[in-house]
Amino acid sequence: MITLITSSRKYQLHAEMVETGFGHQPPDVAALQQRMERSLNRMERIASVYLGHIHVRLVNGLQLAFETAEAAILAACEMQHRCNALPQVPGSRVFLNIGIHQGIELRRAKEDAGGAVEIAALLAEVSDGIVVSGAVIAALKPELRVLAQPYKGLYPEIAAQTIDWRREIPSTAYGGASVSSGGMGSILKGVYLILLHNLKLLELARDKPVLTIGRDSRNDLVLAGSHVSRNHCRIERQGDRVVLTDMSSNGSFVTPEGGKEQRVVNASVTLSGKGIVFFGRESRGERRGGARYEVCS
Repeated sequence: MITLITSSRKYQLHAEMVETGFGHQPPDVAALQQRMERSLNRMERIASVYLGHIHVRLVNGLQLAFETAEAAILAACEMQHRCNALPQVPGSRVFLNIGIHQGIELRRAKEDAGGAVEIAALLAEVSDGIVVSGAVIAALKPELRVLAQPYKGLYPEIAAQTIDWRREIPSTAYGGASVSSGGMGSILKGVYLILLHNLKLLELARDKPVLTIGRDSRNDLVLAGSHVSRNHCRIERQGDRVVLTDMSSNGSFVTPEGGKEQRVVNASVTLSGKGIVFFGRESRGERRGGARYEVCS
């Protein structure tokens, strides 16, 4: 009997927090543990947004696998931003080190190319940095390759490079200048709106006339964060219009392409053309964390 083994590429990400004490007074251990736990929770939420699979939850980090190189890079950048924003504990400094390498997953034995996991862990050696192998860079879209720089540290044999996560990520890295790939709306009959949040794409269509957004798991788009209400807003077709209705405490912030940001609180606004929506907070000039929309004609 012949057993068929199928395989697929996976992008292994190793995220590890490293604590360094300084000064004469030792850090508050309880506060340090709380800070570590908050970072882990944030990283887990970010991984779920980018469809990452958690292999192992370490005491001070995570080992994950992603389906695409883009998902792994975007998740890593978001982890650095979100964890870096947490306050440090006096007398201590916590760094988040991330390494990413491409591996092969064997379906039959559920093996995850342990060598790739080990290499990802070895690459996680730069404080507050992201180091990836050349195989990951080769699989990236050009929009994200601009964030990479040659790494002059170890492992020249795998052409390691660092990712500048502090640099603004091009909007096209989240799916292109057009959510619908330049005219998808004209060929998707019955589709009224396409909504793209990170790597999740939703359609408002004849068989799905309403999209709901919020923290509650029953929503079509589930978002984390205290600034997002459980049932934050809904987008629906009303006659010949596509309407966003906010039902939240903090409001929804809608920015049409080429227009100004508008805060909508317990009210409705008509969506047209293309734009971006932030839920519960202002965009502050960023695109990261927002949902891009395109109304189809």
